[in-house]
Amino acid sequence: MAATENCSSAVESQVRDIVSLLSKAAKNYQVYLPNNRIFLASLAEAKQNLERYIDEYEVLTLVVKEFELQFEGVPVYSNDDKHQSLAFRMYRDGVRLISFHKGISEDEMVAFFEALTKCLECENLEEDFVTILWEKDLQSITYYEVTDYDASCEHRRKDVADGIDPEFRVPTADVGELEWNDVAQDVEKMIPALDLTAGDLDEVKNLAFVVEDDLFLKRSWQVICSTLDLCDTRETCLDLCNAIAGFIDICVQMRQLGSAAEVLSDARSRYGALGDPEGDAALTRIMESRHSEANMKVIADCLAGERESEYDQCLAYLSQLWPVALPSVVALLPKCTRQSARQVVVMSMASIGKDDPGAILRCSEPDSEELAGAALEALAAIGSENALLCAMEFRDHRSPRIRAEVASLASHLKNGMAFEVAQAMTQDENATVRRKALASLVEIGGDRCIRTLADLFTSKEFNLLPRDRKTSMLLVTRRLPAEGQIQMMEAIFKMRGWLRKRSLEETKAAVVDILHLMDKEAVDFFADNLAPSVSGTLRRAIDVALKKVRRDEPVV
Repeated sequence: MAATENCSSAVESQVRDIVSLLSKAAKNYQVYLPNNRIFLASLAEAKQNLERYIDEYEVLTLVVKEFELQFEGVPVYSNDDKHQSLAFRMYRDGVRLISFHKGISEDEMVAFFEALTKCLECENLEEDFVTILWEKDLQSITYYEVTDYDASCEHRRKDVADGIDPEFRVPTADVGELEWNDVAQDVEKMIPALDLTAGDLDEVKNLAFVVEDDLFLKRSWQVICSTLDLCDTRETCLDLCNAIAGFIDICVQMRQLGSAAEVLSDARSRYGALGDPEGDAALTRIMESRHSEANMKVIADCLAGERESEYDQCLAYLSQLWPVALPSVVALLPKCTRQSARQVVVMSMASIGKDDPGAILRCSEPDSEELAGAALEALAAIGSENALLCAMEFRDHRSPRIRAEVASLASHLKNGMAFEVAQAMTQDENATVRRKALASLVEIGGDRCIRTLADLFTSKEFNLLPRDRKTSMLLVTRRLPAEGQIQMMEAIFKMRGWLRKRSLEETKAAVVDILHLMDKEAVDFFADNLAPSVSGTLRRAIDVALKKVRRDEPVV
């Protein structure tokens, strides 16, 4: 089997020993002649250990960084001395992946050490590490390189002429159309060439870890997808889950969040289709760490900026995450200096928490108005009964703004609890909350709500309010159907003292203030039953309101 799972400490130690022996043999090749017994002894020891590993795992693949070699994402060799580092010698010449396969011979290993030695102090820039390996036509040592050689060699020629120690130059992302076409063709050629052995799967898997230019991202993902399509779907999905996870992280770190979102979506679809515990476990491994500290820092930086195109990519990526990521997503809020960035976090919370709205509730802090507000928006965006029930938990929040939002949301619940919440909140100490609660009662509708409103508008407490407060509260009645408006008028008409000359004068005036906004049926009822009972200034105000309604004048 290929070593594609997270390597155990024993395997990791075995690989570290092999690389150490290769490094020792390479140093001996520099110092001694190829037939020297010291070099030959170190060569034999390195080959023996390498073969033992390959016999079990078929291939040993190492990712080449500037000063280190990695196995399955774990450093197994590190040396920052440019003149001694195995990694730097290969990295400088564009090698990003080196693999040792079954059947490796002593001659091939000697050729490998020869290439390392020649490229160390090579002033003939036509003979770099890659060129030397290519000329040897090795069958059991393969590599993946990404350097634009013409540009790289030109830089190195200038460095050598200037007496500067040659270093690898990261190729610019500004690659011309012809160069990109060449790259695309080279990568596409890899697909039919695969014989789909474990070794080839390792090569494709590690391709995700060596891409450093964002122009390669989509093409590399195409290679991985093609491998998934060509191979036995289940086994290959399980084999490549770590590669997919690593590829996603590389996309995020390069701020290619749109690509990362596409990969996440594709992975969720592929692994979900397997329908077995192993597939679920593999998908869990992919999903659970995609909100790592490093990834969320990149997203926070994007949201702290002003590029709204990046906001869209952030939303696409965050929306794919699992509920376990919610606390990390909520923690992005302080980074959002713009409302559009904040909306990304809110909509991501809604997407992540749609199946478990309680997770959003658990992420909010009781004393934080910002977090409570974001949670309420997310729950409202979900809109399910469970989500709205969770929103009602904020009805006693210390912030009047939050309570007002809860009062508004109550009408969307459409069940018995909605009425109870709205009715209770009509007694809130804050006027805005009370007004929102009244509006929700109207939206909820039904006889219970109308009776509650009628009781409120005919109470002693209501009569003691200033006229403007009465008017603002009575305004909710215009949203009732005509029959509901008439019921409200009848209740007020039956109030004790309505027909007395000066009693309830402010309440009468408040009713007149809203009269021209009422349905015609309610206005007619008012004119026939209530208008005759008043006189003076109030009578004239009623006449004006009635004329407005009966002439169908638009409401201003």
